[in-house]
Amino acid sequence: MHVMVHISLVSSVPCHRYDVTVSPLCLQIPVTYPATAPEIAIPELDGKTAKMFRGGKICLTDHFKPLWARNVPKFGIAHAMALGLGPWLAVEIPDLIEKGLIQHKEKIENETT
Repeated sequence: MHVMVHISLVSSVPCHRYDVTVSPLCLQIPVTYPATAPEIAIPELDGKTAKMFRGGKICLTDHFKPLWARNVPKFGIAHAMALGLGPWLAVEIPDLIEKGLIQHKEKIENETT
């Protein structure tokens, strides 16, 4: 399944806001769902961060999968997005911007005008 998603993150640093457009965002739903959490992949960011597996799959094993296991069958795909992808983006996007691997939207717009 491929999903177009727009995510707005507010950083802990005052006056910084990160608007992230991810396309495509890939959700891989296992046959054992809901007993097993879906895997989330962002192919565009493949290889840009250490907290990512081959193919752009984000690392959810340490923090999110135990939470999912404790809350089966109450959790769904929205929980995977909010509690799995959200914190991952909140940590990784500012780091990727700082390293220069991705750029602020405003900086790209200023360079083109």
